[in-house]
Amino acid sequence: TLKQVSVYSLYHLIYNMVGRILYTIKEALEFKVAYAFHTDRAVFLQTFKAYETFYLTFSFALYTVMNYFAMPFMALYAKGVDDADYLLPYLPLFFAVANLLSIGKFPLLSMVYITNRFKQTQKSAIIESVINVVVSVILVQFLGIYGALLGTVASALYRALDLIYYANKKIIERSVFSSLKCWIVNFVLFAVIAYLNRYLIFDLSSFGKVVLYLQ
Repeated sequence: TLKQVSVYSLYHLIYNMVGRILYTIKEALEFKVAYAFHTDRAVFLQTFKAYETFYLTFSFALYTVMNYFAMPFMALYAKGVDDADYLLPYLPLFFAVANLLSIGKFPLLSMVYITNRFKQTQKSAIIESVINVVVSVILVQFLGIYGALLGTVASALYRALDLIYYANKKIIERSVFSSLKCWIVNFVLFAVIAYLNRYLIFDLSSFGKVVLYLQ
């Protein structure tokens, strides 16, 4: 419905702002990785490992914070608005996971672009889009806005796993565990903190207090 679209768009807006920050960081670091790839393989391996670890860890840190503060922020932003329910439980968590899976694969995509191998991964990109559309269309009938987000999660998870395999095996020529380890550790920490969030109670009754606690 239009009300659900309004809710989705508002959450997407605030999460997209974080995504733009991470995209800018990716653009800044990608050149250094590309230079190392074409000059010194040993330096490249060290550079890419540092790039991937830093980028994933920083991304998870930002979205962990967003997962906690999104609902209080939305409560203040939509205060007095009663045309739709903007405070749906677990919605920030779904948005955070969907964005983490989508943005977390940027370092691996960097390798695809640096080595001009987009055509080799084009099939999986198409499959990703198909999964997103099909799963979203089916689940949205039963779960509403959550169904649409589950479609994004399912497609992004497929694409991330495919890139983890392709980039590590076909381009970098190393074990996929190197990337998987970083993903798993960050997701475990994210899940633990998300669970503990229910026990963290701050007075977020104004935008000023939200900014204060964010700092």
